[in-house]
Formats: sequence, C-alpha cells, structure tokens
Amino acid sequence: MVAVLVSRLLVAVTAAVTAAAFKGTVSSSAPLGRIVPGISHPFGGGWLAGWLDPIFTPLVRWDALWYQKISLGGYVPTGLPGNSGSTTAFFPLYPLLVHALGGWAGDGATLVVATLLSLATFTVGLAIVHRLATLELGPQAGRAAVLVIAFWPAGPFFSAPYTESLFLALSAGTFLAARRERWWLAALLAGLASATRNTGVLLVVPLAIIYFYGPRPRPAERVRPPGRRGRWVPRFSVHRDILWFALVPTGLIAFSVYLQIKLDNWQAWRTSQKTFGRPHITSPFTTLRLAVTDAWNAVHFGLGNLGAPSLVDLGALGVLLVSLVGIARRLPIAYLAWVLVALAPAFFSPFEHEALRSLPRFLSVMFPIAMWLGYELVRRRLLMPAIALSAVLLAGTTAAFTLWYPFV
Repeated sequence: MVAVLVSRLLVAVTAAVTAAAFKGTVSSSAPLGRIVPGISHPFGGGWLAGWLDPIFTPLVRWDALWYQKISLGGYVPTGLPGNSGSTTAFFPLYPLLVHALGGWAGDGATLVVATLLSLATFTVGLAIVHRLATLELGPQAGRAAVLVIAFWPAGPFFSAPYTESLFLALSAGTFLAARRERWWLAALLAGLASATRNTGVLLVVPLAIIYFYGPRPRPAERVRPPGRRGRWVPRFSVHRDILWFALVPTGLIAFSVYLQIKLDNWQAWRTSQKTFGRPHITSPFTTLRLAVTDAWNAVHFGLGNLGAPSLVDLGALGVLLVSLVGIARRLPIAYLAWVLVALAPAFFSPFEHEALRSLPRFLSVMFPIAMWLGYELVRRRLLMPAIALSAVLLAGTTAAFTLWYPFV
C-alpha cells in the first residue's frame, strides 16, 4: 500500500534525522533509565551499527524498552535501570511473537524482528480496515480510512516496538469475521487481542451486539456489494456458535494463570499499573475535570515539556467527542460500543499530573473513528488537506517521541 510506504518513510526519516541532530537521544547524556545497554542500541559498534542504528533505534522509546526486555528475557522481577516499573504491566502476545520469530537470536535480532512485526501487522490491519469501511460506508470511505490511520498524528507507534499495530489487526479482524458470521474466527482473534492488551477482552461487547443484533445475510450474499451494510435485525434464538465466545478471555486468563504460577499474583498485570503513574480508580467526570485543569495550567503557567502534552490530550478528547456523535449516526451500534468500552479504562484510571496521557495513542487503533472521519472528509471534499495537515503533525509527534517528550 502506498499509504503504508509513504507514512512509514515519513516516520523513519523524521526519527533518524531527529536522533542524529540531538545527541542526547543516543548517548549516556540521556536521562537515567532511557538508554539501556543491549536494548536501546543493540548493534554494538563498527560498520553494522552505523547502518542499522539510524533505521531501528530512534523509536526505541518508553514502552518499547519494556517490550524489548520481555522479548529477550521474559517476565523477570528486575525492571529497567532507573525505572520503577514492572514487566508484568505488559501483555505477552507481542513479545512472545517477537521472540518466536527470531528474537531468540540476540539483542539486535530482537529489535529488527519487533520492528518488522509492527510494520507487517500494521499493513494487515490497514487492509482489514479498508474492507470494513468499504463494507459499511463504501469504497471511497475505505480508501480514506486507510489514509486517516496511516497518517494519524499519534502514529509513530505503528513503526515502533509497540503493540498498536498488532492490536489494530486483531481488533479489526474480529469485527470483519463477526460481520461475516464466522464466529469461531472472531472469537479466536478477540482471544489473541486479550493476550495483547488488557482492553482486548472487551471485544466481547461488540461481538455480542453483532451476534444478537446484526446483519443477517443469506448464504448467497456473504460478500455484499461495497457500501451495502445489509439489514441489521435482532436474533431471538441462540445457537451453538455462541459457545465460541468463551475464547475471548482466554488470553487474559492464560496471562493471569502464568503470573499466579510465576509470581503468586494473578492480578500483577493490573496492580503494576500503579508503578506507571495510574495509582487509583476514579470517575470519568473527575478525569475530565483533571484534564481540563492540566490544559489550563499548561496555558496559564507556560507550556514547557510537560505542559504541551496536556493540550494535545485535550485536542484528542475533542476529536473523540465529535467522532462519537458521527459514529452513532453513520455506523452500526457495535462500532460505537467498541470505542466506548475500549477507551473507558483511560477515563476511569487517570495518569498522575496528566490525566489523559496516551489518549492520542489509544485513539490511533480506534478504527471506527478513522472510518467515520474518512467518510466525512470525502463527503466534504477535505480529505487531502486533512491528510496533509495530519502528515505534518505526524512528523512533529515523531520528533517529540524520538526526543523522549511524553507524547505517549
């Protein structure tokens, strides 16, 4: 896909140039805990490092360090130097795949495999979103949705050793399989998603909605013409295929069992969030109040490195609220339900000193938002100007991410 190539090239070039221009990102002068031997720059010295470092290392930031560590050595009690976090906060499917696909060969191989896995699953995810958007809103909306995600302003994570790409492919694949009433495949993909991120288990909500109130094509209409959603009607009978839904939580359950055996704490994936700045549960209204207060303080007392992200978070919140209305009007209710339940944890568990931290990243995998935005931008003939602006913002957030600013 051209969108994948152009957007990922933009991210790669921006990150490489930024890392080369600011030596603090690649030397011991970087803050403690951010340059980790064998993980941040695993290619050693010599001519090989000179070729590979600019390509693979500029995006090894923040959570990428943890995924690399887990891919290399599994879930161990020790954390990263200068960091009080825990490996148990990160779900296992992505690092497990990295290790199985070649990460076992060493530090450098782990980073290469992790990056290629992110890029490959990103491509697959966009292909699935294209088919979904075409099915629901027509071919033009399908192409537009791909562009929206590819150039999403918080999109450097799709090129980094993060779970965003894998989760996008699995969650969108769950929807596509459910739309075709392939319940075993939908439940299996959702189960894999629940082993990728803690919100993956919540895919059971839109799955149940599609099952009990969804399109009912006749066998000859399994593949509908683009843009024809079919008639969504209630299901008043339950068949054996609903038993496949038991697969949805298997990823979360398997991880919990593993943690119980290894650490005698099956809730470690949840409790370890406290070490990453999410110490308590509160109401969404409190989180929204804190987010607005953070943004106001950023403007009133000056932006700085810590204030600017609060304004970015508030902008992402605005996009989310507008999109919820659009999704409710243009897409089946299952898509709206997925956005609401998938983002609920971010509003119930605010980040300290920046209530909605990571919201722009969380939105990047919410494909219903991209589907609706693509549809609206095409309808209003604003697609290309919007994508151009988004590309500029993507370059900016990539540079900020490379420089360790907290746009995560």
